[in-house]
Amino acid sequence: MKFIQRLFIAVALAGICSNISLADGNPRFEGNDSSVVAMLDFITCEYWDNDDLTPYENDYIPDTVHIKLTDELRCFVMPVETKINSQFGWRWNRPHKGLDLHLETGDPVKAAFDGVVRYAQYNNGGYGNLVVIRHYNGLETYYAHLSKINVAPNSIIKAGEILGEGGCSGSRCTGPHLHFETRYKDRAFNPQEIIAFEQGCLNSETIMLTKDNFVIAKNNSSSSTFNSKSGKSKANLKYSYKIKNGDTLLAIALKNKTSVKTLCKLNRLKPDSTLPIGRVLRLR
Repeated sequence: MKFIQRLFIAVALAGICSNISLADGNPRFEGNDSSVVAMLDFITCEYWDNDDLTPYENDYIPDTVHIKLTDELRCFVMPVETKINSQFGWRWNRPHKGLDLHLETGDPVKAAFDGVVRYAQYNNGGYGNLVVIRHYNGLETYYAHLSKINVAPNSIIKAGEILGEGGCSGSRCTGPHLHFETRYKDRAFNPQEIIAFEQGCLNSETIMLTKDNFVIAKNNSSSSTFNSKSGKSKANLKYSYKIKNGDTLLAIALKNKTSVKTLCKLNRLKPDSTLPIGRVLRLR
């Protein structure tokens, strides 16, 4: 089966590989057909598998990974525009490798980025109806507990295209929600590293991941869930910073693994703004 899949991929790529460049370490198609751009992730088809959920076989990851998320050809769309029910981290004595996003059964779920569907079937490991999309930059996004899957493996998908309907399938689902994960070479990291869910946009067009991003420490608890009365989650408190005497935006950004641009955008500041001591800044 794997041989047939790879043969199909090779034939599909045969007509476009001459137009591929690897500027900035990210595959790029030198052309205007955005549907073809979405297929470029097949360049790394060595680990392409429609049945094995985690096919990378502990592939090596460098200390720092720079990933371009969007550009003039590729955009981002929120999978669902809603609140976070449960955070990334440890929950019920096991790692919770994604975010739980509130929805109702039947609500449309959209692809976050352009890509190709690698996995689209019922998963017995607790995910239920699951779609996994691999993107042009090597990232994969997981969409779990769906009530209905609308896409097939190996199909090209665009950001914003409906891939299925929300629900509560799978043994670990206790109520309708979307379990959403972001992974790099099978290693999960907090989706809030790249997405500002309250604003419904990306934190920035690029992201730098280090090995620390892939460590789910036990003290990183996700047991707190969304409080409908207060409209906030206790787990979100770690995404804030109280300004101290002598702080600068650059120092705060470096200390909290973010950027000055992100801090300014989230807090309506300018790079040269005066920072009042005691003010709480949003970090994510």
